[in-house]
Amino acid sequence: MSFESHLLPADRIVALLDQAGLALTARLLEESAEGAKRTIVTFLAHKPE
Repeated sequence: MSFESHLLPADRIVALLDQAGLALTARLLEESAEGAKRTIVTFLAHKPE
């Protein structure tokens, strides 16, 4: 499994995954911690068969 971190808007990452031909399986939006400047979003994507 690989892991990458990007500072891009979530909708932009979804568009890039779609352009790459990957299917979005899950999207997890974590509530911002008190004082946090960013929202954390985690995606699970796969190659369609």
